[in-house]
Amino acid sequence: MTFNAAKAQRLDTIIAGSLAGYPETKDGKAMFAYSLNLHFAWRSLLWRLPIAPNMEVLDVGTGFGILPFDLATQLPVSVTGADINPSYIETATDILSTLTALGEFVKGSKVTFEVADICHLPNQSDTFDVVIVREVYLYLAEPMMASNELFRVLKPGGLLCVEDNDDALYLTYPPPSSAMAQLHEAITKLQQSLGGDREVGRKLSTYLDTAGFHIEGVELMSETLHRLADPSEGEKSFVLAELRHAREKVITAGVMDAQTFDALFDEVANERPHPEFRTNGRVVVLARKPT
Repeated sequence: MTFNAAKAQRLDTIIAGSLAGYPETKDGKAMFAYSLNLHFAWRSLLWRLPIAPNMEVLDVGTGFGILPFDLATQLPVSVTGADINPSYIETATDILSTLTALGEFVKGSKVTFEVADICHLPNQSDTFDVVIVREVYLYLAEPMMASNELFRVLKPGGLLCVEDNDDALYLTYPPPSSAMAQLHEAITKLQQSLGGDREVGRKLSTYLDTAGFHIEGVELMSETLHRLADPSEGEKSFVLAELRHAREKVITAGVMDAQTFDALFDEVANERPHPEFRTNGRVVVLARKPT
């Protein structure tokens, strides 16, 4: 598929404006910023997918709807964005209204949103030509249930694209501080207690194969950079926001007591900015539902 770079840049500017106006008191601003930055990296892969006019596309874990907007401003496709978080869908719907009023979507395109669980999708069987799932499996207690559900809603011959993290593919130099390492371990234990899996990237293709998909390809979407790791901005600030958001869950689950968590959090938040090498690889699996 061929994308218009000027349209993509205009879309980015509009969504960045929505992010700038997102209330500081409303949950999810850090995730909104993370999603926008991730999409910059993910777009090159999106543009390589065989999505054609008049296709029906489902984006599971759509968050704030950036991927559906990207597609609908470029092609006359029908895109459904699904997410389990009603607040994210509310924001995506607001942005949809803005983009519609500005006339950003190409003629014949359609964007809709729905609150939905990947393990219990409300869509009819054999509905979509393409299904895209990004960074959802790491939270799932029942990955095979999700895989079977994705198989159900795809049309025979339809394409599935799944991307997710694997902690073994993330490294920095210098290594994380002791405080950061302890907090990361706490989050990992919390996720495990809820059924999540921070090493799911390596398992995706096996899950999908077991569900009946034909695996067409597996690749790494890598990001490597040298940066100033600064707790007050960028990715480090997102990590701190996510830690802050997870605090009560970590304490309630008995993974770490409040005093220890707060002391470690303060230590990380007050780390001096420092130069850092960072690399991260996300596993991408392309799979086809047999005809």
